[in-house]
Amino acid sequence: MLIRVSDDLHINLQNVSSIMLLQDKQILNMSYTIEDNKNGEMCGYYYIDAKDFSYQNTEYFKNNFILIKGSERTIYVNVNHISFVKKDLKNTPKLIIGIDNSVKRKEISRTAEYLYIRISENILDKMYNSLIDKINNIIIANM
Repeated sequence: MLIRVSDDLHINLQNVSSIMLLQDKQILNMSYTIEDNKNGEMCGYYYIDAKDFSYQNTEYFKNNFILIKGSERTIYVNVNHISFVKKDLKNTPKLIIGIDNSVKRKEISRTAEYLYIRISENILDKMYNSLIDKINNIIIANM
């Protein structure tokens, strides 16, 4: 499923690992790595208008993306690119979602791309269990 990013660019929604919603734009994080001379390697990304939600009408999006609302950000994650989900209580309670593409940060060995979603401690367990159920239901439905 190709979605429009700009007048001269369409991208394959299946290759979008996550979509971060910000006030002024949306960031579509891709499932491949690009080299950044300043920071090392990172996932590819594209920006789209904050009000363009047309991709949400596609069957692929409806069947493969899940919404995660944290205390600081809202993210849609493509279940097909999740390698692990972990709850973490160190420092600030959060969910850590490993994405299936690897990156290499400056001076650090190769690692997975991660999404950190801060969540209040009193709902962390509930959110974690709900997320696991949603992921498993999508995986089963797609079999």
